[in-house]
Amino acid sequence: MIEMMILLPEIILALTACTILMLGSFTKKHCFKGLNFIVAIFLTVALYILLYKTPYKEELLIFGSLFKSNMLIINLKSLILATTILYIFIYKDSRFLENSMLKTYEFSVIFLLSIVGMMLMLSANNFLSFYISLELQSLCLYVLAAFEREDSKSSEAGLKYFILGSFASGLLLFGISFVYGFTGNVDFDSLEIFLNQTASTTESIGIIIGLIMILIGLFFKVSAAPFHMWTPDVYQGSPTIVTTMFATIGKIASVGFLYRLTSESLSGWGQDLQPILLLITCASLMIGALGALKQNNLKRLLAYSSIGHVGFMLLAISSFFIDSTILLYLLIYTTMTLGTFIIIMSLNASEIKDLAGLSRKNPILALSLAIFMLSLAGIPPFAGFFAKFYVFQVAIKAEFFITSIIAIIAAVISAYYYLKIVKTMYFDASLTENIDVNLSYSTKVILALLVLFNIFYVFF
Repeated sequence: MIEMMILLPEIILALTACTILMLGSFTKKHCFKGLNFIVAIFLTVALYILLYKTPYKEELLIFGSLFKSNMLIINLKSLILATTILYIFIYKDSRFLENSMLKTYEFSVIFLLSIVGMMLMLSANNFLSFYISLELQSLCLYVLAAFEREDSKSSEAGLKYFILGSFASGLLLFGISFVYGFTGNVDFDSLEIFLNQTASTTESIGIIIGLIMILIGLFFKVSAAPFHMWTPDVYQGSPTIVTTMFATIGKIASVGFLYRLTSESLSGWGQDLQPILLLITCASLMIGALGALKQNNLKRLLAYSSIGHVGFMLLAISSFFIDSTILLYLLIYTTMTLGTFIIIMSLNASEIKDLAGLSRKNPILALSLAIFMLSLAGIPPFAGFFAKFYVFQVAIKAEFFITSIIAIIAAVISAYYYLKIVKTMYFDASLTENIDVNLSYSTKVILALLVLFNIFYVFF
């Protein structure tokens, strides 16, 4: 009974997806009224069960140790569900649905199944259950990226994501086979015990190769440099509402699992894996900062921004400290990014120049976007400053002095393109007439809450 209760949120969402699929198939309707409201209700029920019906303080292994439940996993899953509920209310705003295809019931089905895959992946305690959950998530995301079949850019984004994602998945599976071959374990807890008891020697070179392959596959999923090549193209080509999902919900799941794996199962070999993690951290920080400098497309710029922020998350992960730093960073990053995409979608803006003169056309939206940009840049007193401050605290504690200096340089460079957007809104002349932004009431409330959170984070 306890096993079913722990995975009940995932079961509810999977059954909801199946029910919507059956209703849509038998009624022969592409969309039916109240669908988003129904999805939001079941997401809320799943979140309630997760928070109030799941044991928080106990670490439990279920289904033959295939899945685990502990406080970290519950917090990560709660963040995913809470963000998903906000996403649904944003998604139902008809202004954001650029194409009628996005209104179909199939979108809701695939979307819910991807959320199920993310939550199962976070709970996975075995490389096989992890891989199956990852593929459930990934296959759904490939389809969502290419959901606008009549748009060549969307089809191209889905194809690129699928080809590169398949390569990463193959490398990940190859790494898992190496680890199993040299350790005889695919269970995370057993692997942790084995690695803690085994010294890193030339005899364990096969284990190191396997772990490196696994990490490379995960670096691809979190879009860490130099495995980031898919990110700008997929962000730009996908429907904006889908890109929003990649940049927020998908990031929570992939970074959260990478944090779990390194801080729990691989902590015994931290000294051997730290140089790799720090190298990827530095690459992500600098490529994210420098790659965005000459970007004019907003979604490509935010793609490089996400790569840079992944660098800061990896800096926290590299310390192998089990604390709340990564959770706080994910929470703050999600609010900043979600708010930014709401405004971009509301303006239907694709280039930076589309924001010219926004302060005169719509002062409230301009101020909101300026707050998110300053927060992403890490300028005090906004929430983004505290996110980076916590990471630097962890880095200094771990004595990552050189990496911290590189992170500071990257943060200074990245401030340029964030401030460039603010300058465009407030000082550039607009070539278009006044715009009319008719956001739904729920979207306005969500945007207001995200702005207030970034301003008054220190009081939360």
